[in-house]
Amino acid sequence: IKVAMFGFIFFTFINIFLASLQLITLDTELIPAGQYINGGFGQSNFFGATVASLALILIFNFPQFSRIKIINIILILGSLLFLILSFSYTAWIVFLFIFIFFATLQIKYFQKRKKYIYLSIPIFIILSLLYVYNNDLSRKLYWDSALELIRLRPILGWGPDTIINSLRDNSLLVGRLVDRMHNLYLDIAVMFGLPFFVCATILSYVLAIAKSQLKEVSWAKILILTFLLSGLVLTKSIYHYLEFCLALGIVSFSARR
Repeated sequence: IKVAMFGFIFFTFINIFLASLQLITLDTELIPAGQYINGGFGQSNFFGATVASLALILIFNFPQFSRIKIINIILILGSLLFLILSFSYTAWIVFLFIFIFFATLQIKYFQKRKKYIYLSIPIFIILSLLYVYNNDLSRKLYWDSALELIRLRPILGWGPDTIINSLRDNSLLVGRLVDRMHNLYLDIAVMFGLPFFVCATILSYVLAIAKSQLKEVSWAKILILTFLLSGLVLTKSIYHYLEFCLALGIVSFSARR
């Protein structure tokens, strides 16, 4: 478990190093046009979500990394700096919510009232979706088209990696080359149908808050929650799917023990 955790941390710091090289040559005048640092991900939102996970893991697993507190503090501040420089509002919001979520569970008053904390997750999801839907025109167009595809094939979906063809065949988003809907959940529902979507989502959230006998897996729960919450407005890369499956397996194994 520790090897997996430090592997993720090492991988993320490599991307932070690449992002620091990009920062040196970044033309700040291009920032309004979406030219941000992204490490090796090719997209700032992917980079921001990964760095947000790193910052949370460092904060909530503080004693595990180094007995020298100043080193831990430098690592945390460095990850927070690059989270800010990613210019990913999605990553910022997810970081703040998960930080408040885990920090609140450390308070004795709320430890006996965990159900209220868990209920905050769907409320946060609904409010976030409404905000993005009403303020992001591109995502509004993508999501409306996804809902139409789901309406047409709600049970079995359109099949893996068929979003481009299904949009074209139904004259949706004409003139745009779209292979993902900028929403992990809509992608799953479109491709695999609503029954699969419901089962996969419930299982993921149950494992994210599953009772565990090993404190070392709190980092895996952070990865799961970051993946699920940032997926509200993002499509994921193959790396994030592998990371997510690894974290699910670790938490599931720990919960069984």
